[in-house]
Amino acid sequence: MNTRRQFLATTAAGLALPNVFLQMSPGALVSFMLYQQSLSNAFQYMGDVFSALTAAVGAADKVIELLKRKPQVPSAGSFVPPSGMLEGRVALQDVVFS
Repeated sequence: MNTRRQFLATTAAGLALPNVFLQMSPGALVSFMLYQQSLSNAFQYMGDVFSALTAAVGAADKVIELLKRKPQVPSAGSFVPPSGMLEGRVALQDVVFS
């Protein structure tokens, strides 16, 4: 909730409860509004953290689901390259970068 909405909500509460706020000094009313804003910001932050944690749990659940999945194509093979065939070099021929 932004500061303007908090101010309007507090002012509306002040109009709805005239006996309570008429007995308060202006300084106490300002203090109340600042404390209310701080409390509202804390609850908003807690909601943001909870939303982020919920998203992280959903993502972790999807990762675990993908890790436990059985492949449809068997990965068993028997090809073993001869011992001098693979050297680990890459040669680029007729390649142009723009």
